Amino acid sequence: MSPASKSLVIDSSCILSLAFPEPNSQAVREVLRQLEREGVRMAAPSLWAYEVASVLRTGERRGRIDPALTASFLKGIAGLPIEIIHFPPERIFGHVLPLSREHNLTGYDAAYLQLALNEGADLATLDAELRTAATGAGVRVWPRSFLSG
Repeated sequence: MSPASKSLVIDSSCILSLAFPEPNSQAVREVLRQLEREGVRMAAPSLWAYEVASVLRTGERRGRIDPALTASFLKGIAGLPIEIIHFPPERIFGHVLPLSREHNLTGYDAAYLQLALNEGADLATLDAELRTAATGAGVRVWPRSFLSG
């Protein structure tokens, strides 16, 4: 974490790596523990919860996870200190949409990047395109150790 930033925007890919077998799952667990120890403020745009729900439901339909494991996972992440930030439509249309155009991102990914820019925060993501866009926008992607793969 950069000394100037005690905030981290965390996207759904990081959290969802804990629900499904991913190469970076253990690294994400370690990072979350470290963030809690250091008292780093974590934030996400309000779409974060919808993305988590959508991916979990898709995983259920495809047989990658069952509803009981989904419930257990959700109970496990419920205690994470992630502040949910709501963007009004004028901010989405006036800032997120142009940012998505500028960096060729989905509106969803641009929302994470916009929040990091607004908050002067670092960004944690496992998404390669978002990582590249964040770096191009001057946002530090954190932590480099598990996000460089």
